[in-house]
This record gives sequence, structure tokens and C-alpha cells, in this order.
Amino acid sequence: MTTKGKDPKKLAFAICEYFSDSIADGTIKPDDIEGLEVSIQCISEAFGFDFSDETQKKALSIKPASLASIFDVFANTQKRVADNKVPLFLILIS
Repeated sequence: MTTKGKDPKKLAFAICEYFSDSIADGTIKPDDIEGLEVSIQCISEAFGFDFSDETQKKALSIKPASLASIFDVFANTQKRVADNKVPLFLILIS
């Protein structure tokens, strides 16, 4: 199984948005902010985008969705499948 999605740059950008939102909303302790900021810089460089560039934000952002909300949907769907022993495709079409 490959871990590479159709648009890895968009996923990497979403990870940076998650880190940035976590800093902004106070999820991250002040002592840990610098580490996440460095992570954002490293991910941005590795995937070839400038996280602070507004044009790139418009092209790569998944907002108004967020990585956390997408993860929650996945986790809830996975739980429903496990609890109900129902195939995923039936849950998705209901």
C-alpha cells in the first residue's frame, strides 16, 4: 500500500495548517511553539511551497475543512463500520 496520495503537496499544506491552527488556538504549550514553527518551515521546504504565500494558500488550502475534521469523519466512520459490521460503502451512501 502506498502512502502517497494524489496531491501530497496539498496534504503537507494541510498538516502545516493544522500545526498553525494548533499554535493559534492555544492547543500547543508556549514552550513547544518554536518546534512546530520549525516543522512548518521544514515541511514547506520539503514539499516545495511557501506556507506564508497567499496565492499558494488559495491553491493548496482545504479550508473551510480542516485536517482534524477530516480525521474525525474518518474515525467516526471507521467506528460505525466496526460497531455495525456494515460494509463501508453502505454507510457512505446512507
